[in-house]
Amino acid sequence: MKQHLTDIEILTCWKEGDNKYFNLLYKRYFTSLLSIAIKKLKSVEIAKEIVQDVFLEVYLHQESIDPAGNFKGYLFTILQRKIISHYRKELSKQLRQEHAPEHFQSPPLDASEQLEFKELQQQIINRVNKLPKQCKTVFELSRYEMLSHKEIAAYLNISTNTVEQHIRKALRRMGWGRE
Repeated sequence: MKQHLTDIEILTCWKEGDNKYFNLLYKRYFTSLLSIAIKKLKSVEIAKEIVQDVFLEVYLHQESIDPAGNFKGYLFTILQRKIISHYRKELSKQLRQEHAPEHFQSPPLDASEQLEFKELQQQIINRVNKLPKQCKTVFELSRYEMLSHKEIAAYLNISTNTVEQHIRKALRRMGWGRE
């Protein structure tokens, strides 16, 4: 395996089933992504975790990657989205802690409540995994990455109306929306 291959050549080989080429992509871009993430996040550990998440997302969406596309730009877009998502989550957590009086905060869960909570989480994961691919992607970007409908539309190159339709469809199929 040669180090001087283009991204197009590497992606083509990887998409043909040779996972060694994914490792080559990882080695090629990990340091530059990590450097940017550290500058933005001011934490090496969080930056490493987010860069790992970037590569996990790339790996999981292998089939939708166009080898002829701008792979470097694709990586940096995912990184930017994940950093923004991280800051949103941190801000949300901080606001909840600052504005929630102690008597409104939940007491720790006992063992049976923890088990029930884990079972509920698994049910949600199972329902999300049964959604059609595009619907699932939109739902995950909305609920897990906390992106706005406008951001999702721009990221997936679809209309905000289509995003809203996918969210409604996901909620309906999972039993939480209006029929």
